[in-house]
Amino acid sequence: MDIKVVVITGAGSGLGASLAKKYSDLDYYVCLLGRTKTKLIRTAKILNHSHSIYEVDVSSKNDVAKVMQVIKEQDGQIDLLINNAGVGVFNLTENSD
Repeated sequence: MDIKVVVITGAGSGLGASLAKKYSDLDYYVCLLGRTKTKLIRTAKILNHSHSIYEVDVSSKNDVAKVMQVIKEQDGQIDLLINNAGVGVFNLTENSD
């Protein structure tokens, strides 16, 4: 059986960490992507199977392209990509630019 590879952005906490656990339980190889390595390491500790950690800021198109190439070379073809990373702006609309 071929191992399937899932890439999850924002995997350091919240929904991303929960999805990482779920796909690990489904026997996927999980690639954890996020800005904070310590959070990614914490998520990795709850996984049941092999994984890799990539510290990256998804707001940088060049950095994302580099990481995706490294993942393909080191971990194999990506079967599933979950773009979970996001930002929050908490202010009144009229105060936003």
